[in-house]
Amino acid sequence: MLSPMEPVRYRRGGPRDALVLDRWRVLATLYAIGAGLCLAPLVLPCWPQLHQVAVGLHGLAAAAVTLVLLRTRRLPVLLTHVLLVLGTALISGVVYFAGGGVASATYALLFGWVTLYAALFLSLRAMTVHVCLTLSEP
Repeated sequence: MLSPMEPVRYRRGGPRDALVLDRWRVLATLYAIGAGLCLAPLVLPCWPQLHQVAVGLHGLAAAAVTLVLLRTRRLPVLLTHVLLVLGTALISGVVYFAGGGVASATYALLFGWVTLYAALFLSLRAMTVHVCLTLSEP
């Protein structure tokens, strides 16, 4: 019988491996949704103040990250932090090029995804750093 203080040991292919795989699938899904939201104004009518080319380029960058994440099986944990910071930077760029008003507010909601992902898959310290980073963005 395991005591609550004893660490759980997983075998290869156990729940821990599934969690790592799910972590990358969730991150790829969030990047894909963000890319879709950025590329949609290129084909659909949108806000007049939106700089479509700049927002589209940010969407292509997010789509490229999505493809990289979908093609790899295992990535270093440090890369999670790098990809979250990159996502925060991409969202900041999109909010800037959205031109203010409703468009910027709509894209600013994506910051919540960074926070939610950090809360679900990272330690408390790492989550705090990423939340502070998203709150410090203009």
